[in-house]
Amino acid sequence: MGFLDKIFGPNVDELKINRDINGLLKTLKNGNKFVGAQAANALGVIGDPNTVGPLIKALENENSEIRKCAAKSLGKIGDSKSVGPLIIALKDKKYYVRENAAEALGLIGDPEAVEPLITALKDKKYPVRENATDALGLIGDSRAIGPLQEALDDKHWDVRKKADDAIIRMNRDVDEWIKLLNDMSAHTKEEAAKSLGRSGDPKAVEPLIKALKENKYDVIAYDFRVKAAEALGWMGDPRAIEPLINVLKKGTPALRENAAEALGRIGDPRAIGPLQEALDDISWDVRMKAENALIKIEYKLTNENSF
Repeated sequence: MGFLDKIFGPNVDELKINRDINGLLKTLKNGNKFVGAQAANALGVIGDPNTVGPLIKALENENSEIRKCAAKSLGKIGDSKSVGPLIIALKDKKYYVRENAAEALGLIGDPEAVEPLITALKDKKYPVRENATDALGLIGDSRAIGPLQEALDDKHWDVRKKADDAIIRMNRDVDEWIKLLNDMSAHTKEEAAKSLGRSGDPKAVEPLIKALKENKYDVIAYDFRVKAAEALGWMGDPRAIEPLINVLKKGTPALRENAAEALGRIGDPRAIGPLQEALDDISWDVRMKAENALIKIEYKLTNENSF
């Protein structure tokens, strides 16, 4: 460790760019509260599933900034092993840790989190209630409908708006959301893609693939295709592999990044070659997502072969 590192701590951005997982984990464990929090954030951006354990441990760190960033990163990685620890984090004494824990539980989407998130709707801090409301809408469990209806009377507009969105999302069926993929409103189209991705209904796959191929280049279409790629990743249907590979090769940087992440979630070995090619992409974000996707596919194949 150099002289400046001893004073200011390691350069976390450099560690992140180089995907120095060991360096980031060491910084998370031994760094001061500022670089420790930066390291926790960086691990979430990289998204290596092997870092879930250390990030879970970081939820118990004495420094609340590190706990906050660890919770957010666990949500980005999306491993179900973190659900229990994140539920505990919903009771953290710092509201911003609870806020990020609620968001993370929504991203992971495990029904085990429904009752704790319903309790979080009564949190004293409105950002926690807002994220708990959004999380319940993403999970889509019917147990949340009554509590979400009560949240429509929350004193904060942001919470009421999230509750309204969540209820609409839960009450519409898949056919309605498929129709809304063609809506003129950017927000509605994105909500439709997100809801279809979380629904897991096979009939939504082809409409989302069609949306991924949309050849308009206005802002609405651009953002929409990104959401469609993300949704196909959540659905995990192998029919999406070839369309996502095409986007990985020819799309905009944001589309290539989301396609790489989606291919990693699906875990089909057909994506290995294209993802290896994406390791030479001009975009660092795409290269990082491609490398992480390859790690996830290898992890999935190894586990399948062990049974």
